Amino acid sequence: MALKIPALALFLCSVFQPSLATFGPEESPSTLQTPCPDPQDIDPCTCSITAPWKPDLDCSQVQSSEELRGVFNQSFEDPHFHFFMAQNTRGLRRLEGGTFGEATFKSFFFLNGDLEVVEPNVFLGSRGFLQYLTLDRQNLTTFPYEEISQHGILRTLSFSGNRISAFPTLESSSLESLDLSFNPISDIPADGLAGLPYLFDFTCEDCGLTEINPGTFAGRKRLSGLILRSNNLTHLPENMVQSDYYSVGILVEDNQISNVSAGAFKLGPGQNMHVNLANNRLEQLEERVWRPYFEGGLTYLMQRVTHSRAGAT
Repeated sequence: MALKIPALALFLCSVFQPSLATFGPEESPSTLQTPCPDPQDIDPCTCSITAPWKPDLDCSQVQSSEELRGVFNQSFEDPHFHFFMAQNTRGLRRLEGGTFGEATFKSFFFLNGDLEVVEPNVFLGSRGFLQYLTLDRQNLTTFPYEEISQHGILRTLSFSGNRISAFPTLESSSLESLDLSFNPISDIPADGLAGLPYLFDFTCEDCGLTEINPGTFAGRKRLSGLILRSNNLTHLPENMVQSDYYSVGILVEDNQISNVSAGAFKLGPGQNMHVNLANNRLEQLEERVWRPYFEGGLTYLMQRVTHSRAGAT
């Protein structure tokens, strides 16, 4: 978890400071900048401008869904905002449809709160604008996953650290990163990612996974990062991962893996692969399984054992 903080910081910097190349020939930060609303109108939220053209709203002091809805129950001079933040909120347990009124956001960040339910039509007002949606370390059990397909430019979706008990059915023609870590999901259907053709990174750390169905991560043409560490996996099946991306990283350390099938990872010409199998139960590397990888593109393999459950060092 210690690595999450700098990673998030770098991510936020990339979100808050997009390239000036996105402006058209007649546009500039000075011509696109929108002033913050009157502080009294959005209290207890606060406004700042970290990006040079759209204001950001921090609503971390909001105490209830009614109070949050009240902030946006008005007409703004310009309803288009950059990002929304609610961090360490207590009492905000439900987001009701239409909560944000006419306001639109490029990014939503809900971090370290009590959120349990997101009703339909909470974020749909931002479709066409929304690129980053993060609801991390909440108590979330209910979310309108079917609406994700309507967000045509959504790139990142994170539900890390919630109470989601079933793998969500998602469809998106734009989603690149999905994080379901620290949820009691326990199983990923073989076709669970079928509706995400452009997925680049998938993370399900400490999800209680006990097995991976063959083909679960096959046919992912752009898959580059797969993180399944700290689960209860015992076996990596044949045809587990197949990607056309030139470099693929697979992190499955801190599991119970004692067997890797031949053909678990499918490599194409010119591809390279990095695999971390540290802290598992593999006692040896079978030549018939691993020789094709070392000859075909495996450039890094971590197999080090550092705790007693693996039975050797």
